[in-house]
Amino acid sequence: MLSTLVPVEEAEVIIVLGGDGFMLESVHRFQGGHLVYGRNRGTIGFLMNEFKEDTLVERINAARPQRLFPLQMTVTDSKEERIMRKKILSLFILIALAAPTTISLAEEKGGGGAAEMARKLQDPLANIKAVMTDNTIGFNTGDDDGTSYGFQFQPVYAIDVPDKGFTFLPRAVIPITGLEPGTKTRITGEDGDPTPSGSSRVWGLGDSVLQLFFSPHTKSNWKFGVGPQFSLATHTDSDLRGPDWGAGAAGVVVGNITENISFAGIVGNLWSFDGNFNSAMIQPMFFYNFESIPGAYLTYNAVISADWKADSDDTWTVPLGLSIGRTFDMGKGNGLDLMIGPYYNVVRPDGAADWMIRFGVSWIFP
Repeated sequence: MLSTLVPVEEAEVIIVLGGDGFMLESVHRFQGGHLVYGRNRGTIGFLMNEFKEDTLVERINAARPQRLFPLQMTVTDSKEERIMRKKILSLFILIALAAPTTISLAEEKGGGGAAEMARKLQDPLANIKAVMTDNTIGFNTGDDDGTSYGFQFQPVYAIDVPDKGFTFLPRAVIPITGLEPGTKTRITGEDGDPTPSGSSRVWGLGDSVLQLFFSPHTKSNWKFGVGPQFSLATHTDSDLRGPDWGAGAAGVVVGNITENISFAGIVGNLWSFDGNFNSAMIQPMFFYNFESIPGAYLTYNAVISADWKADSDDTWTVPLGLSIGRTFDMGKGNGLDLMIGPYYNVVRPDGAADWMIRFGVSWIFP
């Protein structure tokens, strides 16, 4: 495909070094018959491929060409002079949000860059270092159908032990919540009772959980991990108390169903040492990864929970919904993931949200 350098007019492939703005200018200039391959030398590079000094020919040969339909705007200023504007902010925003399926440039086949990072973030047993967030805005919660908030910081630092044939994955869940009076969540409350018990929303830190997974190496498309989990009494208000000091066990299964569809599932149970908390969680995660938009995906990712201390009518919480997200390759091994979606609790205890918005912002480190 690439053999030698020739004048632009004769080129089969035009290599663009720079940022997104220069890429848009180049696409406008050379649209119609030319293949444009971007290599990121700018700050963000949503439109560009990762810059590497070697293997350029191999990367271009492995790239998948896709049609781009650039926009153009004509405006008239106060002096009635017509001005052409070829770089339009709305086009950049659409690309960043992964809305159009027709706007994309050459990406490497096989899941390089953003696509590969997305797959890693979708895999709880991946060998990565990341800080993930799992956030919820719950509507119609508590005694007065108010709005409650939950923010979870989830750092993970995987340690591969190749000579022993396993990966060690310590993960933490650090919750910050703002709960309306009488709100029921899976991570707060004693003996199945809703919290808080006051007259106004309570903000603070809840009880944190440390999970320690051990995942044996395997050549199969499916893998698993198991390990203990420990609850730490980090709550800053008694109304935000959950398992307090406690322990339990958890397991993970991860696999590919098809080339574009993957599954991950986490199950676990946590008991408090004083016997006032006993809760199970099941977190099935289905991901459909869009081949035409590297890093973009559609997912069901929610936690089904059971409070064994609650009455039988208030034991289960079962949310249904969908989220859409995209992972961006930020360069030098860093990645940014954004996800958002609505969920409705088809089964819920008294005081729990009837529906909610779940969103996440995650960062992957080299």
